[in-house]
Amino acid sequence: MPLKHAKFIEIPRPFDRTYKQEDPTPLFRKAFSVKKGLQSATLSVCGLGYGLYFLNGERVTDDLFIAPVSNYDKTLWYTTYEIGDRLHEGENLLAAMLGNGFYNEAHSSTWENHLAPWRDNLKLLLCLALTYADGTEYVYSDESWKCDFTSSPIRFHHLRCGEVHDLRLPHDWMTVGYHDADWVHAVYSKKVPGGVLRECKCQPIRERREYTPVSCFQNADGHWVLDFGQNMSGYLRVRLCQPAGDRITIRYAERLFADGRRDDNGVEYSRYYPESPFQTDAFICNGEESVWQPCFVYHGFRYAIIDGLREKPVLENYRAIFVCQAVDEIGHFSCSDEMINQLNHMGRMSTLSNLFYMVTDCPTREKFGWCNDARASTEQMLQNFDMVPLYRKWIQDMYDAMREDGALPGIVPTPGWGYEWGHGPLCDSVLFELPYKIYRYFDDDSLLRASLPYFKRYLAFASSHTNERGLIGFGLSDWAGPFSGENDGSPLLFTDSMLVMEFYRIAARAAAICGDTEGEQTFSCRAGELERAIRHAYYDAKSGRCLVEEQTAVAMMIIDHVYDRLEPLAAQLKALVEQRDFHHHCGMLGMQYLFFALNECGLQEYAYRIVTAKGRPSYGEWIDNDATTMWEMWHTGESKNHHMYSCVLGWFNRTIAGLNLHPAKNAYRDAQIKPVFLSALDHCSADYKTAAGRFAIHWQRRGADLVALAVTVPAGATASLYLNGYTLEDGSGHCQLSAGENHFLCKRA
Repeated sequence: MPLKHAKFIEIPRPFDRTYKQEDPTPLFRKAFSVKKGLQSATLSVCGLGYGLYFLNGERVTDDLFIAPVSNYDKTLWYTTYEIGDRLHEGENLLAAMLGNGFYNEAHSSTWENHLAPWRDNLKLLLCLALTYADGTEYVYSDESWKCDFTSSPIRFHHLRCGEVHDLRLPHDWMTVGYHDADWVHAVYSKKVPGGVLRECKCQPIRERREYTPVSCFQNADGHWVLDFGQNMSGYLRVRLCQPAGDRITIRYAERLFADGRRDDNGVEYSRYYPESPFQTDAFICNGEESVWQPCFVYHGFRYAIIDGLREKPVLENYRAIFVCQAVDEIGHFSCSDEMINQLNHMGRMSTLSNLFYMVTDCPTREKFGWCNDARASTEQMLQNFDMVPLYRKWIQDMYDAMREDGALPGIVPTPGWGYEWGHGPLCDSVLFELPYKIYRYFDDDSLLRASLPYFKRYLAFASSHTNERGLIGFGLSDWAGPFSGENDGSPLLFTDSMLVMEFYRIAARAAAICGDTEGEQTFSCRAGELERAIRHAYYDAKSGRCLVEEQTAVAMMIIDHVYDRLEPLAAQLKALVEQRDFHHHCGMLGMQYLFFALNECGLQEYAYRIVTAKGRPSYGEWIDNDATTMWEMWHTGESKNHHMYSCVLGWFNRTIAGLNLHPAKNAYRDAQIKPVFLSALDHCSADYKTAAGRFAIHWQRRGADLVALAVTVPAGATASLYLNGYTLEDGSGHCQLSAGENHFLCKRA
C-alpha cells in the first residue's frame, strides 16, 4: 500500500479549537510531470475531515464526504481512484480542498463532538502512483505542496450547520495556470490520529437524483419558499445572477408553519446547537451568472426558504439534489393498497436519506450512526438494498468503538459520547444482528467469525449487569413508543434480558462456525439460564400467558419461542391488539416483533389493520399530515426523516408477497414462498435479487374466491409454496416449485 509511505500535511498555522464564524477551507496544490509511456496511475487519498480532489481543474471523482467518517484514533479510511486516462504527458496539477466534517466540529453541541480527542488542523494524505514499463514513480503529500486559506471561496463550513461561499474569490485555484506565488508551503502534521489506514470498499456517497420545485410562494417574512414535494437528504443547486456583494441565504426545512416560516418540528435547536446556525447555507454573489451548491454539508429538507433574492425565483434554476450512499436497489414491492405503496416509498426514502458511510438516525438534527435505529431496519434494508459493503465498513467502526471492558456507545462512530446514555442492548444488538443477518441472507459467515471476539467481550460486559434474579437491564427501553401519560411499555429488565438471550444464541452459532466448542457450550448454557430467569419472572406456566400485558413483551416471547404452548400467548396478543382498537402500543423494539408475531398466530389480517390504521398512533396519521418519509415519533414533533419504523417493509415482503428464508437454510437456496392474500388487497407484485438469484412473485384476484399466482424461481434454486387459507387445484396448500416460472390458480379453502 503506497499510501503508508506518505505523510499527512497541513497549512502552517496554530490550531484554534474555538468556534468562529469565519473558518475558510484550506486549499492545496502540487504540479508534477508525467513522462511518455504511462501505463496506469492510481491515486489514494485520505483527507481529514473531508476532501475534494481535482486533477487539472476537474474533479477527480463524484464521490462526496471522503474520507469516510470513523473513530480517527482507530481507523483512517482512504479511497483509491484510477486516473491514468485523465493525465497527459508533461505538466499536470493535483489540488485538494479540505472540509471540517466530523473530524473538526468546533461548535458545541449536546453530543460533544467539539471535545473529540483527535481534533486538530485539517490534514491531507495522498499518494499518486505513476506506473511505466520500467517502474513506478510516486507523488506524495509532502512539504513541496503549496497551500492557502485566505483565498478560499468557502468561508464557513460545518457539516451539521451549513456553508458560506464567497463567489467573488478565485474559482480557478485548482488549475495549472493559476498564479500561486503568494501561497506558502505545507508542513508535515505533528499531531496525527493513530488510526490504522484501511481502504474503504463500500459504495460511495453520490448525488442520486434531482427534484424540481412543485410550488413557490413568499412567507410572512417576505422570503421565497420552494417546495420540492419530497423530504430528502441533500442540498440545493442554484443558478443565479445578482450584483456582486448580494448575500443569498438558504434555510432548509422539513416542515413549515402556516405562515411559511421554518418549523423545526417543535424542537428548540438552540438547545442542541447554542453557538451555530441550523441547516443554513449562504453565498455572496459575484455579479456574474453562477451555479452554486455546498461542498462539505448536507441537510434534511423538503422546503428551501431563500432570503436575498431581488426577483421571484425562476423555478428551473433551482434543484434539490438528493444525496446518499450509492447503494443499488435489489428489491421492489407494490400492491393494490395505495397507502401500503406510500409507506413503502416513505420507508425507502427514509432509508436512503440516512446512508452516509454509516446508518444515521436523521439527516437533520444529528446525522449520527444510531445503532438502535439501524437494528430496527436491518431486515428490510437487506431485502431492498445492496447493503453488505456498507455494513462491512460500519461493523469495523463498531469494533473500533468497543471499549476494553466490552461497552459500546449508542452512536457509532462516536467522539466519546454515548457510553453513559443512549446505549444498552437495544442499541448494542446491531453488533449481533448485522453479522447474523448477513450470514442468513448470503450464507457468508465471515463477519460472524470476525465478530466472535467482540461478542465475547460484549457479553462479559452485559453479564456484569445481571441482577439477583438473573435478569439484565441497562440503557434504552422500548424507545419512542406512544407511551405518553402512561407507563413506559415493557419493563427494561424484560426487553434487555430477551435481547441478551438472543445475543447468546447468535454467539453460540458463531462459536460453532469457528469450531469453538467450549464457547458454543458456554453461550448456549447462558442463553438457557437467561430464558429460565425470564420465564420465572415474566411467564405463567399454568396459564401459558406473559405476565407483562404489553404487545412488545408478548410478541418477543412468541418470536423467541419462550413459551410452552403458542395458543395462550396468541390469544393474549390478539386481545391486546383489540384493546387498542387495532393500533400498535409499542416502541421501535416492539414493532420489529409485533407484525411477525401476529403472523405466527395466524393473525395477518390484524397486522394489516394496524399498518393501515388511522388516528394516533399510526402510520396513517403521518400520511394525513403530508409525510413523504417516515417520522421519528408517533406525534407531530421531532425528526421527519427517520427510518427506524421502516421495519414494516420487511413485513410487506415476507407476508404480502411471501418471500421467506428457509428456517434452517441460508441464502434462499430453498426459499419458502408464503403469500397471504389479504382480504383488502386485489393484487401484489414483488421481486428480489437474492444470493441465489432473482425471485419474483405476482398475485391477482380473479373473483371472490380465486387468486392467480405466478412465482419465478431462479435457476439453481429451489422453493416451496405454502398457501394460507387457499388451496391449489389438487386441493393441497403446499407444493414444491421448480426453477423458472410457476403459475397457479388458488381457490379459497
